[in-house]
Amino acid sequence: MAIPDPARTRPWSGADDPLVLAAVRDEAPGVKSFRFVAASGAPFRFAAGQHLVLDLPLPGGTVRRSFTIASPPTRPAYVELTVKAQGAGGATAWMHEALRPGARLVARGPGGGFHLAERLDRPLVLATAGSGATPAMAIARTLSDRRESVPVHYLHLARRSADLLFRAEVETIAASLPAFRADFRISTADPACGLPAGRPDTAALARAIPTLAAAEVYACGPAGFMAAMRAAHAIAGGAPERFHTESFGGAEEALAPATAAPTAGFAVRVLPSGRELVAAPDEPLLAALHRAGVALPSSCRSGLCGTCRIMKRAGEVEMNQNGGLFDDEVEDGLILACCSRARSPLTLEIAK
Repeated sequence: MAIPDPARTRPWSGADDPLVLAAVRDEAPGVKSFRFVAASGAPFRFAAGQHLVLDLPLPGGTVRRSFTIASPPTRPAYVELTVKAQGAGGATAWMHEALRPGARLVARGPGGGFHLAERLDRPLVLATAGSGATPAMAIARTLSDRRESVPVHYLHLARRSADLLFRAEVETIAASLPAFRADFRISTADPACGLPAGRPDTAALARAIPTLAAAEVYACGPAGFMAAMRAAHAIAGGAPERFHTESFGGAEEALAPATAAPTAGFAVRVLPSGRELVAAPDEPLLAALHRAGVALPSSCRSGLCGTCRIMKRAGEVEMNQNGGLFDDEVEDGLILACCSRARSPLTLEIAK
């Protein structure tokens, strides 16, 4: 029987073609990788570092969550999502406890601007901490499969040696690619493992990565690590446009720091609280809501996951979504706050 050529086969199309769980693998304490195939058998096409949005049927109702694809696009027969269980009763804990091979999930994507560039003309730095390793692993696997010769500094920080994700595989890649350097560190001292210990500060990160100034940097991890990496990149003289980040908020993302309300814009009334605010025409509604102290869940902030949906009861917006809402939902008046801008006075309603 002939094997279909993925390049000539129609790729996986998203919500109308469920994902089927093929296998589950333990990666570290509290971390599992879930391998999915398309129900139709279609291949997946995406860029290394992009993410999918899953509809997870929790007992209390379906929720949407964004997960980076950890597998590389060079292996199109499947996608792997590496997920850390966070919080009892939450979505990721449910995945760990309830998902078994054969389970089917609706998904959307792939999407996201955080991904490996098509042209590799400078060194790469893949800097991650904790479960932020997943996009870097997708990129590392891609580089390995393509036998790329570009210099790579792969830095990963975890609390303990047992928490280091993908260490054995990354070290195998480093052994096979002469210009690939694996750099694993832990924040808790463990003399037995032989790894550098202690949480590196800005200066230490700048010293640890000699290629930082010239490199294309892909960073993902907790807020403190990301701030230190960005500062280290600036100290080294790196161009801001070459520092790429990925982060997904939780179901109730922390509000952005308060800033002054715009002097010009459109009046927005939020139901059921009746709170009133002003949204500038050039800012996403999500930013205006957060500035006013309105807690609206959000995740991808790119119009893909659908988490920041809100009902538009009156007024006009300009929305540039990436599939986070179905056409009938838009017709019913739902919008995504992350990618909608006010074009008139608005009345919005947050579902209870």
